[in-house]
Amino acid sequence: MKTYAEFSQQFNGNIFSANRVAFSPGGKFIVNYDFNDEVTVSDSTGKIIQQFKPHKHSISSISVSPDAKNILTGSFDSTARLSDLKGNLLAEFRGHLDIVISAIFSPDGKLILTGGQDGTCRLWTRDGILIQEFKGDFYGANCLDFSPDGKTIITGCDRTLRLWVINKPVQEFFHPERVLSVAYSPDSKYLLTGCFDRIARLWDTAGKLIREFKGHYSIIPAVAFSPDGQSVLTGSWDNTMRLYKLDGTFIREFELAHGAVSSIAFSPDGRFILSGSDDSTARLWDMNGNIIKEFKHRVAD
Repeated sequence: MKTYAEFSQQFNGNIFSANRVAFSPGGKFIVNYDFNDEVTVSDSTGKIIQQFKPHKHSISSISVSPDAKNILTGSFDSTARLSDLKGNLLAEFRGHLDIVISAIFSPDGKLILTGGQDGTCRLWTRDGILIQEFKGDFYGANCLDFSPDGKTIITGCDRTLRLWVINKPVQEFFHPERVLSVAYSPDSKYLLTGCFDRIARLWDTAGKLIREFKGHYSIIPAVAFSPDGQSVLTGSWDNTMRLYKLDGTFIREFELAHGAVSSIAFSPDGRFILSGSDDSTARLWDMNGNIIKEFKHRVAD
C-alpha cells in the first residue's frame, strides 16, 4: 500500500477525488483515461473503439452524457471540454482559475457542472455559456453531484457539504473529516460521502447522519450507490472496494493485488462494477468479486 506522500507526489500534489472510469448509459461501452492523458472508449470485451487526446495537459475527470453520444473531460489546463465519441471537440468550458477537478452532466444532459481547485463550481450550457457560479469558503471543489431529479447540486470540500439551488445554499452541514467523494442516492433522499478518516457515511439531505460504513484501512476517494439504491460501494487507497447493504450490513470485499482504487461505477443494470486504479488499469467485476476483464493502458514515463 502506498503512503499519502507517495500518492501526493504521483498526482502532482492533487489528491482530490475525480472520475477516472465510467459506463455509458445502457452499458454498451466503457470510457477511461490513462496517465498519458488519452481517453479510451472500449466495448465490454475490452476491444478499443476509439482513442483520443482532448487536452494538451493532464486529464482530471471524465464522464459520459446521458444520451451516450458525448464525453466530458476536466483538465489541469483549467478547462473542461465536450467531445463526441470520435474525439471531435464540440465545446470548451473556460473560466476556472485552476485545475478543473470534476466535470459532470445534469441528469437530462442539458447542463454541465464543473468544480475547480479555485474554490468554485460553475454551471454551464452545453455550448459553453456560463449560467451560474457557486462560491464557498473552501479551497478546491473536489467532489460534486446533481440530484437525480436535477433540482439541486451537492458540493463537498474539506469538512463541509453544501446543497445549492442557483447560488443559494439550501443546506450546509459540518462533516467530521475532510470529504473526498460524494454521491446522491437514486431517489434523491440520501447522500453518501467518502472521507479522509477511512469512513464512509450515509446522510439525509437535512444533514442528519444515518450511519457509518467502516472497514477500510486508508482514505476513501470513491463512493457510489447501486442503481436500485439498496446498496453502496466504497473504493479506497487500501486497494479494496467494499459493498454494503443500505442498512450497513457488509456484503463483500473486492481486493486488487496491486493498485489503489481511485474511482468506481455500477453498470446501469447493477450487475457489474467498474473500477479505476493508480496502476493505469480499469477493471470490470461481477458482483461475486471476480475480475471479468482488465483494460490496461500505458503508464507515462
